[in-house]
Amino acid sequence: MQPDQRARRISYGFVARATMVVMGVWALAFALWLARDLIFIAFLAILFAIFLSLFVDPLSRWLPRTLAAILSLALLALVVGGFFYLYWPVLQAQFAMIQAEVPRLVRDLAAWAEAQL
Repeated sequence: MQPDQRARRISYGFVARATMVVMGVWALAFALWLARDLIFIAFLAILFAIFLSLFVDPLSRWLPRTLAAILSLALLALVVGGFFYLYWPVLQAQFAMIQAEVPRLVRDLAAWAEAQL
């Protein structure tokens, strides 16, 4: 028999190992799926810590690191609060406009959906 015509023999051990690998990959994917919220929160916390370190590191030369972190958070809160204070009237008007337009858009969408069926 020619070497290229020989059938490859697959042992039970190979099948068992392949099955265990597939089951392990599935178990890992399932565990990651169950922990997706925790992973997302941890990812956001790491991003926030990296962003905050941009301000804390320079301030920690003159202040203790804890005080620099508190000062950075306070300044960040003031900036975000100031942003909302300045732009709240514009946002409120836009939200009112959206609230007024949503019923008409829902009616139009329902009529379009009925026309498609």
